[in-house]
Amino acid sequence: MAELRRIRAGEPLAEGVGPAGPAPSRPGGPEVPFGGFVPAVVERVARFGDGFLGAALPSQQMDGCSVMWRRPCPGPGAADGPG
Repeated sequence: MAELRRIRAGEPLAEGVGPAGPAPSRPGGPEVPFGGFVPAVVERVARFGDGFLGAALPSQQMDGCSVMWRRPCPGPGAADGPG
């Protein structure tokens, strides 16, 4: 995801190679929302995402996700969480 974000933000593909595709219409590139039904999705949203797609989730599961979103997320490389 980090590489995809870099490329979609309009940065060069590699040294000596220009950017792929047209320039992004929004700074940083397009939004990347995530959806899913497991706790790992919350970690993906925290690490890489711009939002969560939870339209198909029952309300009690959405309540559980909102609790997880409010917990501090360890930074990259942390032994006890996403990185």
